[in-house]
Amino acid sequence: MFRKLCDLCEVKGLHIVRSLVGNFVTSLEHPELFMVQLRAILRASQGRNVGILLPMVSSSDEIREARGYLTRAQRELKNENVPFDDGVKLGIMVEVPAAAFIAERLTGEVDFMSIGTNDLSQYVMSADRCSGRVSSLCDALHPAVLHLIQLTARACHASGNGQGSVERWRGTDPLYRCCWDLESTS
Repeated sequence: MFRKLCDLCEVKGLHIVRSLVGNFVTSLEHPELFMVQLRAILRASQGRNVGILLPMVSSSDEIREARGYLTRAQRELKNENVPFDDGVKLGIMVEVPAAAFIAERLTGEVDFMSIGTNDLSQYVMSADRCSGRVSSLCDALHPAVLHLIQLTARACHASGNGQGSVERWRGTDPLYRCCWDLESTS
């Protein structure tokens, strides 16, 4: 199922384009669509502070494959003499438990990380936040969710190169920022 291809948000002055084709694995299964997005993002980056945010990432291999496509898109645009910012940063949205558990490894592959507490809570608690029957179980303050946020935040700080941010969830962002000294909320 395809959703909106690009979702633009802003985190502390950095415009982040979130690639949304189902999930990230789906993006990699459709490289022609992924390349269209990357080329468009790169063209839009000229004169702006733009970062590319990969959603639903669960492994280093996915990041490396995405970076390969990004390099290819940059090379194509250079060959076509299309201006773009060659300093575009690549980051991931930590929203599946697998990414949080290996966040220490993933920080070496990216320029920044963002924690998606809505999806992370949903997957950790095995509760669809859109379902009236079980949505109350989707608790971003549950100890299991907080532990994964803590793992990710520590990995960001230890790496020295990963900017950590967390999306807002029911007014809890000051707690997250205070407890783990995250860069920002979005």
